[in-house]
Amino acid sequence: MSCVNPGVPLRTQMLQSDLYPIKKLGEGTDGSVNLYGNRRDSSNLVAVKGPGTGREWGRRQLRRELYIMKTLTRCAQIVNVLGWDEFWLPVGPAIFYEYCELGDVIQYRKKLMKCYPTVPEETIWKLFADVAKGLDHLHNKMGMMHMDLKTENILVARPAGCKYGTIPILPDFKITDLARTTKYEHEKKYMCQGTWQFAPPFDEQFRVTPLSDVWSLGATIQAFALNMMPTMGKEGFEGFWKEHHKHLIEKTKYHPPNRQDYWNRYRPVIFRPLNLTAEQQMYVFNWKDKFMTVPQYCNALNRWYSLCMQDERSRINSADLVRWMVPNAEMHIRILSAKREVERRNRIQREYQKAMAEVARLTKLTDQVPASGQRFYTNPSGEPRIVGPEGFSFDINSKEAHLYPERQESQKEREDSLWKEKRR
Repeated sequence: MSCVNPGVPLRTQMLQSDLYPIKKLGEGTDGSVNLYGNRRDSSNLVAVKGPGTGREWGRRQLRRELYIMKTLTRCAQIVNVLGWDEFWLPVGPAIFYEYCELGDVIQYRKKLMKCYPTVPEETIWKLFADVAKGLDHLHNKMGMMHMDLKTENILVARPAGCKYGTIPILPDFKITDLARTTKYEHEKKYMCQGTWQFAPPFDEQFRVTPLSDVWSLGATIQAFALNMMPTMGKEGFEGFWKEHHKHLIEKTKYHPPNRQDYWNRYRPVIFRPLNLTAEQQMYVFNWKDKFMTVPQYCNALNRWYSLCMQDERSRINSADLVRWMVPNAEMHIRILSAKREVERRNRIQREYQKAMAEVARLTKLTDQVPASGQRFYTNPSGEPRIVGPEGFSFDINSKEAHLYPERQESQKEREDSLWKEKRR
């Protein structure tokens, strides 16, 4: 048992006695990730990644990932490893990562859509900048390639100072799952090992370079912004494979084109612009449902995003992204955040003026006899109020309007009123 962070003393005895499983976070080809809690400290949560039971492939991949994490230096845009255990039960090894409670990019997008109608543009800029910084650390400081960058391998964490339970617009994005990360040497040739939906063009898959990770970054931004896989549609692929994969025509005898499980890996990742209007999106993306349209993002975002999905000779690298794109992204984030704050204050001002108008209307009722649909009543604190037909209550003493519900007569009060009527 070893530990990377000296401030987190993880020992095998402590882990076996203090940690308890909470839930499964995810499962992939190499193994599964489970969330564990600490009996001594309920706020200390750890994500434990281990191989599947009895899967030797997963154990080898996890040992490879552990070797990469030991040699990797600390980076804020790469998930932090807390420690590891070579003899984790039931199957080792196990790697202990920091817990990112917002999940991966896809899970975060679903939570974000419950609060906002569309993905905010500043969130896309933040994803672009954070992942570019992480790739720059891997490519230029460590000399490595990730080789499997996608939406599922980017975790989302709350920034410092963010309240628990809120969904931030500007979270912290961190690269994870470095099991396929490889030391890059210019003389060698590397095969593509990533997911086909985010893989580089078919010609590059037999000689992968760090620029292939940049292509995967562009595909990830496209999937996050448009909520669709960045691959060619089924309609366009039917004529594409006959033109670009003529050597595979004989395989159609055994694998018909309608067998998506076989032909999906040949569907190329394509570029889809982000600055189109709603009408252009319906035409270019071949969307039949008008509610599938997304907002028209700015030309600057589309221009930088398009540089990630150019031909290999024209594609931008991670160092230039950090040097030129990241400052531009931070500028746009500040501008968009300021606009959102102004809109929020204007909305509060409109609601305040509307409430003041309602208070002024109810103030006039205090000098009049209660009309039909309005009556006086005393709240539990003994203060007289007026209840209007809209459900508003108005405090006569403090001249304040409230949305308190009308007080209901209790059973004892009803019995007392009946007894008084009988005595009369």
